[in-house]
Amino acid sequence: MMSLSTLNVRRRPSGSARREAGQILVMMGVAAIALIAILGLAIDIGRLYVAKAELSRAVDAAALAGVLELPDIYGAADQATAYLAENEPNADPEITPHPEDNSLTVNATKSIRLLFLPLVGIDSASVSAHAKAGFGVAYLDAALILDATGSMAGSPISNAKQAADQFKDTLLGQAPNGRTAVGVTPFRGCFRSAGQTQYAPKPLNYSNCVNHDSQFTPLTSNLSTLENGIQAIDAQGGSGTNVCGGLLAGLEILDGPGNHLDDVRPGETLRRYAILLSDGDNTYNNYSYQASPSSPHVKCLPDSSPWNSDGYLGTNCSSAYLREREIDRKTWQLAKEMEAQGIEIYVIGFGVCDHDASPVYTTAQCDSSIGNGDHDNTADERLLKCVASSKDGTNDHYFWAQSAGQLPEIFSRIANQIAHRLIE
Repeated sequence: MMSLSTLNVRRRPSGSARREAGQILVMMGVAAIALIAILGLAIDIGRLYVAKAELSRAVDAAALAGVLELPDIYGAADQATAYLAENEPNADPEITPHPEDNSLTVNATKSIRLLFLPLVGIDSASVSAHAKAGFGVAYLDAALILDATGSMAGSPISNAKQAADQFKDTLLGQAPNGRTAVGVTPFRGCFRSAGQTQYAPKPLNYSNCVNHDSQFTPLTSNLSTLENGIQAIDAQGGSGTNVCGGLLAGLEILDGPGNHLDDVRPGETLRRYAILLSDGDNTYNNYSYQASPSSPHVKCLPDSSPWNSDGYLGTNCSSAYLREREIDRKTWQLAKEMEAQGIEIYVIGFGVCDHDASPVYTTAQCDSSIGNGDHDNTADERLLKCVASSKDGTNDHYFWAQSAGQLPEIFSRIANQIAHRLIE
């Protein structure tokens, strides 16, 4: 017989124990509901945060687009409205142009349907955004770098000079006193200063060289000085278009006399720009360079000295031959160095053969492709697109001019883009 001591006797829970278990289940249910509510609140708040950020970006873009139409207040309002409608079609905008100071304000609200807060009686919430765009108070230095080779003679250089005039008038005409400066330089196959002799008996005024002393205008806010510098530019030569040398001259302007590098106080900014116009294959000319370590532009000479063909894209595309690829690599490297110094580069490609607007090149693609393969007309446009400081996935700093008559409009667009910024 089994003893009582070996029996496993199960005892039924008492009434108080059952009540305690029930209370725990209730508390767990309440805690679960509270946790779900907190998670739901976090999700809805996150959605509101994302919606506000998206609305803010759309409002910023609308303000920057609209302000470019001033002093036409109706055109400015229509442009801002169109931009906002494209990016945030459900937003309720309030757009106010201010022609008295050439600025424009955009306010917008947007209702967001909530996912979890309706459980507590809150079905929707509104987000809002504000932006004001106008002529900024930041310091601004800009270098105009104009192709002045023989292929630019006639209407191309005439239109380029007109475009440069409009550019400096736009920047300096509305700029806060002393905060904006513009410089200008032409470029060809080389630069030469007074007293420099090279490859005798070629004279000092060898037409392929830009005379650094008479055709190089440092940064200035003086409209007359710039006007004289622009009008002194002429197109001649025809034996090389060294884009690298042009960029280097632009860098010399931005780092030279009249810059605002030492004027910026805490809380202020300096924006630096190089605007390059080129119609030519990136080449150099053996005769027109002093290939010695003392030459200021030796940085833009190929490491070797092979003869190469000269050519341009503006009028006779079929005459373009293979180019020295090293100069492409040096041009691309210099562009990266300038961007690392905070310089934004705008590029206008004029008369580019086989133009194709669609290709967009990443930095990695430019690194791997520049200087490789045949240096043909298409490769030249690739180089110009790579040199431009476009945002990823865009060509927003590269412009193509099919004809010389388009140059003033393009330069005006660039001037307005860099002159106006968000001020609130």
